[in-house]
Amino acid sequence: NMLKAATLWDAAKAAGLTTAAVTWPVTVDAPITWNLPEYFLKRQGGAMDLAAIESKSTPGLVPAIAAKYPSFRQQWMDDRTRALATMYLLTEKHPAFTAVHFVDLDAEEHDTEPFSPASNAMLEWTDELIGNILRVLPADTAIALVSDHGFIPVKKTVALKLLLKEAGPVNVTPFTVSTMDPTAATKLEELRKDPANGIGRAIPADEWKRFMPGNPPLAIYEPADGYVFSTAASGELYGKPYEIGTHGYWPNRPGPRATFILKGPGVHAEKLGELSMREIAPRFAKVIGVRFVPGAR
Repeated sequence: NMLKAATLWDAAKAAGLTTAAVTWPVTVDAPITWNLPEYFLKRQGGAMDLAAIESKSTPGLVPAIAAKYPSFRQQWMDDRTRALATMYLLTEKHPAFTAVHFVDLDAEEHDTEPFSPASNAMLEWTDELIGNILRVLPADTAIALVSDHGFIPVKKTVALKLLLKEAGPVNVTPFTVSTMDPTAATKLEELRKDPANGIGRAIPADEWKRFMPGNPPLAIYEPADGYVFSTAASGELYGKPYEIGTHGYWPNRPGPRATFILKGPGVHAEKLGELSMREIAPRFAKVIGVRFVPGAR
């Protein structure tokens, strides 16, 4: 079990409530009443092999869904069949809390970049599937739309280790380059002045402490717009990215913001502004009427 802290699933179970999840991340063996977890041995874009999912699912759940929706049991579980599973759970099992993760838009944006015609079309399809789910919900149901991340288009990669061979040690990830070495820090700042090197904003120490444990590096930078850093220590200096849309950048970057919308009984209209994803589960706990203390177990 990768989770070391209590989850909303734990709180709901402790309160005697039933729950359901469809392709929700990190839910294999979670205390969920009806579960089709995000688990796969094969993938095709955003689709995952149903056989693998069924091996980790609530026993009997896949045959039950297929009995109501015969087209459900295709090889790949995609957003269409995720919506069918959700509709089955809502109409047949009536869980107190249900979470469904749509994945096909993510795959489309990785392949064709955000806001491409293909990505926009996939968003329209996701909207249609959500509409199908809404039509089977009771009128007094609270509904939340939550995106796990935004997306940024990528045009180039730059292998910074090749540029820093003569400097001190550096740590390169696709989304940051950092060092504790003064010589390497000076070299990084010199390289940043040339836009072709794809080195963007320097991340301040106080910002590092907001998101990361431990002491901040002497110097840390994120990529410039349109770039990711290559971790290769050999090969070409500048290259084409494996995916032309991506996420995972430093969390304070303004572009890849996520979305949180909550509507339903007892939810008052207000604009929340920026908030941490860690604040979402406690809000859901209030809606379903359970006590939840993040991190406690």
